Amino acid sequence: MDTADVVAELNVALGTDYQLARRLAGGLQSGAYELRDHQTRVVLKWTDNAEWARSRSARHSADW
Repeated sequence: MDTADVVAELNVALGTDYQLARRLAGGLQSGAYELRDHQTRVVLKWTDNAEWARSRSARHSADW
C-alpha cells in the first residue's frame, strides 16, 4: 500500500475528495503529506510500519 492508496481509502471512508498535494518536510517518525480538496487543506500522517503504529496508539491511549 502506498500513500495514494491510503488517500483513496480515506476518501471512501469519509466521503471526501482529497488529492495528494505533496510530501511535507520533516515527518521523521512517519510520512507527513498535504492533502487538498476544492476548499480544504489537511495533513495526513501515516506509516506502513505496523509496529510503529501500535506503539503510537498505545502511547496515545496511555495519555488519556
